[in-house]
Amino acid sequence: MQPKRVWKPGTPIAFESERFVMRSLTARDADTTIAAWFGDAEVMHALQIPAAQRSVDGVRRYFQRFDNVFRLGIGIFPDIARPPIGMYDIQTDPRNLTAQLNVAIGDRAWWGRHVVVETRAALLDFLFDSAGLEKVWGGPPARNFPSLFNYKAQRFRQEGVLRGQFKGVEGGRVDQIIFGMLKEEWQALRAGARGQAHAS
Repeated sequence: MQPKRVWKPGTPIAFESERFVMRSLTARDADTTIAAWFGDAEVMHALQIPAAQRSVDGVRRYFQRFDNVFRLGIGIFPDIARPPIGMYDIQTDPRNLTAQLNVAIGDRAWWGRHVVVETRAALLDFLFDSAGLEKVWGGPPARNFPSLFNYKAQRFRQEGVLRGQFKGVEGGRVDQIIFGMLKEEWQALRAGARGQAHAS
């Protein structure tokens, strides 16, 4: 088995899952397709963020915030020749070796096709093995049922509920559900999956 490649903060990120190429987003990736995600009410509803038209320049400025140290922007690409279908926006805490994950699949043609579970598994491998983090967590709105399902399917632990944390796009307030995964928990899950594969 080859040793895991160690990633140096501040440098570009690139890795793959079974179906997808994942790499750092840069200002050059900003285009009208990605800008349209922010104006799509269904895409934004899952994040409990009001849809708003955003220009390509606005997307470019957003992507410029990704410094590959404290904030990572990772695109999900079907292959290197096509535009991304979604992205991760990750905020890291290098001192405490943690990261908060946020994900959106902007291309609706890929909804329901297990994109998040597959790509997040590869992302967890990268964050724990290459980036040296020790915990990752996410906090989807309680109304984002696909996200809740995906966290539970991937065996994240529900660690708490922040009551009324979001102002709901349909009115009222919405809870935030906190899920976490420790490095040793993920490694145990991976080892168990490999053991089952060898036994079958």
